Amino acid sequence: MALQDEDVRRVGDYMKPWIRDMVREMVPRQPGPIDTQLLERMVRVEEELKAQRELMRDRFDAMDQRFIDMRAHSDARFEAMDQRFVAMRAHSDARFEAMEQRFVAMDQRFIDMRAYTDARFDAVDARFDAADKRFDAADKRFDDALAHSDARFQAVDKRFDDVQASFARTQWLIGLGFVMLTAAITVFGFVG
Repeated sequence: MALQDEDVRRVGDYMKPWIRDMVREMVPRQPGPIDTQLLERMVRVEEELKAQRELMRDRFDAMDQRFIDMRAHSDARFEAMDQRFVAMRAHSDARFEAMEQRFVAMDQRFIDMRAYTDARFDAVDARFDAADKRFDAADKRFDDALAHSDARFQAVDKRFDDVQASFARTQWLIGLGFVMLTAAITVFGFVG
């Protein structure tokens, strides 16, 4: 989570009255102008805070870009998998269509042979029943494979969402840690 300049300014404005009071309490007042070493230290602390803020912003931008790249990579992989499934489905449909045409031709021949013998028709009917069962089994296997792949896609999507949520929490905690570290450095800079 990158802090915007306006957010940093608002936090600084919010902290200014308390920092002034703490400095007044901790640093004894001396008559005359403020010590130049103290002023130099304050300037260095402000410059360091600015450098830390820029560094944090750069790192958060780099993390955002990594997330974008990871998402694009995973989208490309899923697109390739989708294309493979479409190609497999088209190939299977073409094979089933060819088999259907063959069965139509076979039906015509069986109709012509019907007068030939009833016993042979019974055997052929039994073969067709077995073929129907095999097609039903094949359809069930394809349906099971599609259901399995859908479940895996959902599991992968959930894992990506979990990773993205974890990175968001980590990013927020890192930002909070840097803010607390900067505040501690500033307070100890005034004390020291």
